[in-house]
Amino acid sequence: MAESPETTRAPDINEKFIEACESGDLNTVNFIIQNIKDFNIEVTDNLGRTALRLAVENEHLEVVQALLAKSDSQKIRDALLLAIFMGFTNIAEAIMKHPKYKILNEKKILNGDTDSFWQTPSSDDAQFSPDITPIMLASQFNRTEI
Repeated sequence: MAESPETTRAPDINEKFIEACESGDLNTVNFIIQNIKDFNIEVTDNLGRTALRLAVENEHLEVVQALLAKSDSQKIRDALLLAIFMGFTNIAEAIMKHPKYKILNEKKILNGDTDSFWQTPSSDDAQFSPDITPIMLASQFNRTEI
């Protein structure tokens, strides 16, 4: 039985999106985000890595910035910690200056809950312990610029 275009479309788009994030193809990333209705940017590659994580790992600042607005808080946390771990100061700074990061942080502070953003339960694909903060990781690796 031949597959219909609808059943093959999602994996093809997901794969193209992951490849674009990994290679830094900002035009393709933006095209998919803007033109594919209800596209889930939290798709993962066959190793379980998210598009945001791949963009950070490969130091694609513009792609990271494009993904931040649509990423969930756990993915933003992991992306920031990964950028600090890898020494990508420009990406870490971009994440910390991004409006979504600031809003997430401010909501926690207004609620008197200053630690839970960094101590949220870890997802299965999280690389870092749920109790580590950006300052702890930066100091552990002597990333004084962060």
